[in-house]
Amino acid sequence: MEKAFKIKGLRWWIAILLMGITTINYLDRTTLSIAAPELRKRLGMDEIDFSNILLAFQFTYLVMQPLMGRIIDWLGLRLGFAISIITWSIAQMITAFASGWRSFAVFRSMLGMAEAGNFPGGIKAVGQWFRPKERTVATGIFNVGAGLGAAIAPPLVVWLILHFSWQFAFVATGACSLFWALLWALFYRSPEKHPWITKEELDYISEGEAEFSVSEPSANKGVWKTVLPQRNFWAVGIARFFSEPAWQFFSYWIPLYLATERHFDLKQIGYFTWVPFIAADIGSLFGGMLSPFFMNKMFMENN
Repeated sequence: MEKAFKIKGLRWWIAILLMGITTINYLDRTTLSIAAPELRKRLGMDEIDFSNILLAFQFTYLVMQPLMGRIIDWLGLRLGFAISIITWSIAQMITAFASGWRSFAVFRSMLGMAEAGNFPGGIKAVGQWFRPKERTVATGIFNVGAGLGAAIAPPLVVWLILHFSWQFAFVATGACSLFWALLWALFYRSPEKHPWITKEELDYISEGEAEFSVSEPSANKGVWKTVLPQRNFWAVGIARFFSEPAWQFFSYWIPLYLATERHFDLKQIGYFTWVPFIAADIGSLFGGMLSPFFMNKMFMENN
């Protein structure tokens, strides 16, 4: 019998797959900010209109984060994540039919609802495939997609607008998500079901589950009563609360700021807007490597 095809270090390829999905996620959401100067000129939208569109996206994204996590748990990671990607792809493409800030707000709220599945799905996949000591590095790898997608968006979206139209920019970037949904459906399985994983890697991952296990919430206690008292939940939540405003400002407002205050044209925006996001990617990888470094150092000092 022919030996089954196996890939050494398959878990790291899963992290790269997640990075690609996150790249497309941020490419889709950042398309609006890159197109904002053009929309301001073509549709007469001002900064207040643009902020209303962003508010619609952010509100549905906020509300749907925990709900999408539950949906993915219910449907299973492979199917639930695929549905999330396909749905946000459709929402991105139909944004081309928007004719004013209200219709933009409706379509972007749909995008926010669907894109809310990206990080719950990605974190769940990391939890399935990586031992606790590797999870910060794996999370750093897939989170690189956030900066990478935002960095790709300026030159790509500007090129699409200049050569075609702002409507085509939304359609083309949305279509890219469908490609990644197909890759996800074809290649993702949980470790114990994946035909390409080696026995050594499966054993390695399985042994790691014993290092760090979280008890399932009891039926009479519920998820929130289990999560809210945990210190690590509040540590992550507080850190994100203070860091997100700066990230959101760079993601959504820099192109419009450069156009209105610095008088950059669309081509100049494409040349320079990607720079902060490359720095963010470096920080994401560096931060992911710092955690196991300090954990190993503390472990050695305590022993």
